Amino acid sequence: MQVSGIPDPDGAADLAEFVRMLEQLRLSMGAPPLRDLAHRVGALLRPPRQVSKSTLADMFQPGRRRLNQDLVVAVVRALCPDEDVVRRWSAACVRVHAEAKTGGPAGVFSQLPADLATFTGRQEELARLITAATSRRDADSTGAKTVVVSAIEGMAGVGKTRLAVRAGAPAPDLRSARPPPRPRRHRRLRAASPTRATSTG
Repeated sequence: MQVSGIPDPDGAADLAEFVRMLEQLRLSMGAPPLRDLAHRVGALLRPPRQVSKSTLADMFQPGRRRLNQDLVVAVVRALCPDEDVVRRWSAACVRVHAEAKTGGPAGVFSQLPADLATFTGRQEELARLITAATSRRDADSTGAKTVVVSAIEGMAGVGKTRLAVRAGAPAPDLRSARPPPRPRRHRRLRAASPTRATSTG
């Protein structure tokens, strides 16, 4: 049974949304200071141990690739001792981690990965991507407008994904030049398979 007034983890589409909902749970339960929450969480772990404030702060940060399930369960139990709620959050944690490994239930996400606050450089490439995506184009004889597909090529680790994410969710100084935001789809190609069907949503 879902407890009124707190987020439902079953609605988390991916790990990033799960982390956001976990923070919403903390806020909805009175926003206890992380130092106090860490003390309560440590006592609930088996075996009990000391948990630092920074450990919990890191868990609530966007962009996490994985979470410690025992820590998540202890946090939820410290915030809301209803065991049915705890079980739901535990199951949702397992699900979003499994889907992160396979690219999601259909391999497509309705939001972009978290942007980096420390993104620097590549302003020329970023401007070209944004211009290509936002330039007005005349409709053809059928009334359809051209959809621009841009590809970013480079060696592994040079920041292709970060550049694409930045272009999809640019800094405030660039956002003013963009049209109103539209639904986005993010596909993890690393999880792609020629035998696995992918829905575009």
